[in-house]
Amino acid sequence: MNEAESVVNAMIGNKSTQERGDGLYIWEQYEHIPYKRMPIQAWTALLKGYVHAGMMSKADSLFSALCSIGSRDENGPSMKKRKRNETQNQGRANVRTLNTLLRGCLWSATSINNDLSSIIGTEKKTKQVLKRPPRNELVGGVVTAERAWEQFSAMNHLDNITFDSSSYEYFITLLCQSLQCEKAEHHLQKMKDQFNLSNVTTYSDPSVVESLIVCLVALARAYALLGQDDVSQKYTKEALHIIQHIELPTSPSNVIVAESKKSKVATGGKQAWKSGMNADGIGRREQSNTLFRSHRISELKLEATSLSQYSTSHENSKIYAKIMATRLLYFSGGGTTGLNAVMSDRTSSDHMNTNAQTSILQWYNSLWHSFGLKVAYGLLDQKQRIDPTDISSNTALTLGFCNQLQTHLLGKGHPVVTSNGCIDFKAVFSAIYEKSIVDTEAPMHVELGSGSGDWAVIQAESNPKENYVTVELRADRVAQTMSKIVLHNRSHKKSTSKTNENASMLTNLCCVGSECRSFLQERIEAGTIRTIFVNHPEPPTQTSTSDNEQAHMLNADTIIAAANCLEPGGIGRIVIVTDNMIYAKLVGRTMAKVLHRAKLSGIKPNEVSDLSKVEIASDPSTYGAFVHIYEGKPSASIGHYAAKSNGGGSSYFDRLWRTGVGKHADMKKRYIIAARTIGQEYEQDVNDKFGRTQLFNNDRESKSKKRSAEKQKRRNERRLQKKLHRQIQS
Repeated sequence: MNEAESVVNAMIGNKSTQERGDGLYIWEQYEHIPYKRMPIQAWTALLKGYVHAGMMSKADSLFSALCSIGSRDENGPSMKKRKRNETQNQGRANVRTLNTLLRGCLWSATSINNDLSSIIGTEKKTKQVLKRPPRNELVGGVVTAERAWEQFSAMNHLDNITFDSSSYEYFITLLCQSLQCEKAEHHLQKMKDQFNLSNVTTYSDPSVVESLIVCLVALARAYALLGQDDVSQKYTKEALHIIQHIELPTSPSNVIVAESKKSKVATGGKQAWKSGMNADGIGRREQSNTLFRSHRISELKLEATSLSQYSTSHENSKIYAKIMATRLLYFSGGGTTGLNAVMSDRTSSDHMNTNAQTSILQWYNSLWHSFGLKVAYGLLDQKQRIDPTDISSNTALTLGFCNQLQTHLLGKGHPVVTSNGCIDFKAVFSAIYEKSIVDTEAPMHVELGSGSGDWAVIQAESNPKENYVTVELRADRVAQTMSKIVLHNRSHKKSTSKTNENASMLTNLCCVGSECRSFLQERIEAGTIRTIFVNHPEPPTQTSTSDNEQAHMLNADTIIAAANCLEPGGIGRIVIVTDNMIYAKLVGRTMAKVLHRAKLSGIKPNEVSDLSKVEIASDPSTYGAFVHIYEGKPSASIGHYAAKSNGGGSSYFDRLWRTGVGKHADMKKRYIIAARTIGQEYEQDVNDKFGRTQLFNNDRESKSKKRSAEKQKRRNERRLQKKLHRQIQS
């Protein structure tokens, strides 16, 4: 392994360094090296870093370059036969490289190339881009996937490289997400022919069968959204038939996972995977893979069963484009992260106007290409449509066409994005029907990192008088949430009401595709959210116990941004639920550190009497600030409504961790951290307490410079423990 490849595998392959950007920075120092001289493993690692960072324009360009290696002879432009050995063209893309890019396409949605951020700086250049984006400006999502599929197919004739089952799974899922069902069916048939899937129940490779089931469920979902129940049911029955007749993977031993938690063992690398092996030589890696595969098939069976019971409202399919324009708001992902500089400046009216126009341009391009608005728009009555025939599949929509679309779908006077780039949720939850059944003045709740939307669907169904918004970065999960909003049917009975044609869909739920902190800072007006929920957030590193701000969603900046969005006066709340006690302590310390700046106060034990207090989290640098960590079942006391049918858990991740797949997660216990905005009657008291304490600490620090930092830290901790003990006793 050469120097550059070692750097890539060590830096970009490491998630924490990758999220900080260190690995990408170091690796890009080697970009001057010709593609041919670098092994494909190194380039694939770089590609992985790009797609995880949302840099889809760079990933797209890199993959195209890797596919072109060896396609032309250095002495002439014509194709020639090449020697197939390990030293020549070793940097040429392989199927693993393709799958890495396709996964990134699943996570992102098609949007304007983020390289445009380099020219979106002055008002003149920005307006030129908004009026007519340059050619080849779309990246991410299904557009990049189709381009990569075509390039890789051309390589098949030269190198005899074939697609694997994961390639077909990712590509067909993307086609179904964009409602290109005929193309998806074509590639599904090619997959069946390549792997000889005439008798799936006896097929030896379980991964191929799982990929086939994923494709069938994706097609069933897409046809259900288009209102073609008969075709949807055909694929649903085929998927359920395969699931019924295949042998579900079972865990060799669940005892090993539990026993491994009792003693200290290696927590990273190969040694951690080898630890805890049983007599048959089965370690935690095999157990985890088996549990995950079993859970994945169970989830597919659950969705296929739900689709088989849905009674699709054909009226909803006819106006699906209108529903999408108010229930699916996508602002970030592959290709859009470079626009933060524009959105962060709200000081001038020109910049505010540019922000709104840029948001609409990105949003409607994502809807049109990645989420199927182009197909859904064709289902509208001819009188309600404008002619989009001059727009090809890989051409970006102009700002003028986007504004026309919004006017035709929502009517005049209902802008979803305001002039400063914020979302007008009153417009979101109102008039797409002649008689709206949604209370636009109802309290609004937001779930950050919502996944595929299972938990939010349960809350919206159980609490129909209040509105819910999900926020998720990954485009494929946003699309799944959208399908659950539209295909949801209370009691699985088709509505017979003529006035409420949308009774079969969840009208009080909206899904947003965005990075959480930028959504809170740029898309929400201050003081408008009743509750912000975070369920089972992903820890930065599962074995970390440090207090350092690491790359994870619930850092100090995110908590402060969330607090700014909450309703003031003790009404707004932030509620965090996790099954990882180590992470709960980290979040608790982070929240305690910013309580005063965020104007928050921890929820007191008497407010959640059904939960038990297990820990007090505090930060030594902020004297007197602390929050309680509670243990118990999330309940109505913190705004969680129970599902009508249990199903083993309220969300995908909740059901996943119940299987025991997480090393630091608990299969049964749930830990809750909650805080509310400071009420007016307590605000002055808290300001006085914190203000006098902080002033006293500042004066003391100036007089005791000779005391070492370590001694001062221990002294503060002793004083804090005494104060907390007195408060608990009282």
